[in-house]
Amino acid sequence: GRFAFQDATAVLPLPLERPRAAAHPTTTRQKSFRVYCDLDGVLVDFCHGIRTLFPHHEASQSVDALHRPTMWQKVAEQPSFFDSLPWMPDGQRLWEAIRPLQPDILTGVPYRVTASSVQKFLWCQRELGVPVHHIDK
Repeated sequence: GRFAFQDATAVLPLPLERPRAAAHPTTTRQKSFRVYCDLDGVLVDFCHGIRTLFPHHEASQSVDALHRPTMWQKVAEQPSFFDSLPWMPDGQRLWEAIRPLQPDILTGVPYRVTASSVQKFLWCQRELGVPVHHIDK
């Protein structure tokens, strides 16, 4: 898989089936496709990390209710915020299902958190267990 810094436009639903080999060889042309998977909120539990930084934030409220500049400032102050985020509850299951398809990992890089690209790169390298390619967009 590759690690691309851009916003994802789609999320793959669970459960996913692993691709299976055709029972009989076919003469029709195989379609070429790419699988993309978003990082934050799909594989990585970004909201958990935010709730850790703001423990007094009402648990029933979405992190979207937080004041954005304050939230990003607090994230930027953490030396390894993105690198230390946990998996989403079904993140590892999703990754194991799509890993054989060599997915590209998509994520955004907050402009106020310059270290996030390195932190996300390190998380992917450590947790996904595949060589990670780095594409800045």
